[in-house]
This record gives sequence, structure tokens and C-alpha cells, in this order.
Amino acid sequence: MVKTTILIETETRNKLRLRGIKGDTYDDIINKLLKQTEGSKR
Repeated sequence: MVKTTILIETETRNKLRLRGIKGDTYDDIINKLLKQTEGSKR
């Protein structure tokens, strides 16, 4: 899979870090958050 880089503020990175569990990548955390919000958009 192709990877990319996104620029985020340090504070945003720290908030993401708090949402994850040990071993989660930022990709894992972002995808979990997106999945949680999918139902609220409909």
C-alpha cells in the first residue's frame, strides 16, 4: 500500500496519540475515528 505524509499540528498529534492503544499506528487511530463517525453523516 502506498503511504503519504500529512502535516498536522503537534497538539493534534498528541490528541490522536491519546485516542490510540499501544501498538496502534496513526493510520489505525484515524480509521477508527472515521468509522465511528460514518453513521452520524447519514
